[in-house]
Amino acid sequence: MNSPNLNYVDDLAGDDEKFRSQFIAILKKELPLEIELYRRYMEQEHWKSAAESVHKMKHKLGIAGMDEAYEIAILYEEELKTGAKTSQIAFERELNRLSDFVNDL
Repeated sequence: MNSPNLNYVDDLAGDDEKFRSQFIAILKKELPLEIELYRRYMEQEHWKSAAESVHKMKHKLGIAGMDEAYEIAILYEEELKTGAKTSQIAFERELNRLSDFVNDL
């Protein structure tokens, strides 16, 4: 699996350190809220709402350069729409890796 990184953010920001900092601040603020919402939906067995949460978080996986995790998220999102959870463990493992990375920023 790809290690989380900020290459995309750095490329996007270029020399604009303020933009880079703001982008990271948004990640640090939004990701924990999205994870909490996802977990709530899972506990309540609201699969379609959980799929919407995965949809939002998959983009953050992509931003962090986690290409394989992004692909897992795509699969998991589709599974959740039908109530299946085959990719749940793999997705949550990658989500935890992203969360740890973002928390360390």
